[in-house]
Amino acid sequence: MIRKTDPPTAAEDCAESRSQSAAADLGAAAGARANGIKTGYFNLSCSIDLLFAAISFLAALAVLHSFVIGRHYIIPSMILVVAVVLGNIAWYGLQGHRWAKILMFWSALLFTCHAFFALFWSKAYREVLGSAFEWVCGATVILFVYLLLQYVRQNRLFGFGSGPATLIKTT
Repeated sequence: MIRKTDPPTAAEDCAESRSQSAAADLGAAAGARANGIKTGYFNLSCSIDLLFAAISFLAALAVLHSFVIGRHYIIPSMILVVAVVLGNIAWYGLQGHRWAKILMFWSALLFTCHAFFALFWSKAYREVLGSAFEWVCGATVILFVYLLLQYVRQNRLFGFGSGPATLIKTT
């Protein structure tokens, strides 16, 4: 029998912490926090997942606003499609599905590249933000680079993380 001795991935940690009972989770979470162990959804391994969920929620609110107040129906329906797709990707990412985490990583990487190139060539964002543009856009790039690096490391995407799996034969 071959046994994998890798510690659980961050996605498995998220799924495991959600599956515990409420009473056991309360006591375990308090002890885990005291020892510096991450619990629940609010950690770096779920950061982009939560960002996608927040974007999906805001898009759904924008659709509701357009339907009720703006009396528009065609374009908000397309925004609703985006909200549903992003919401589903976020849900599967929070459940620990690797394909969703990889998809969210590439989407966040494209956004980070967009923000980086906006530092040099954007006219519209400069007009909107004025003199604060460089600070806002630069801070956004730095924040997303940090989140992406931690996301890859915590979820062991593309072979990065705490090293390759070690296989041990047991009798």
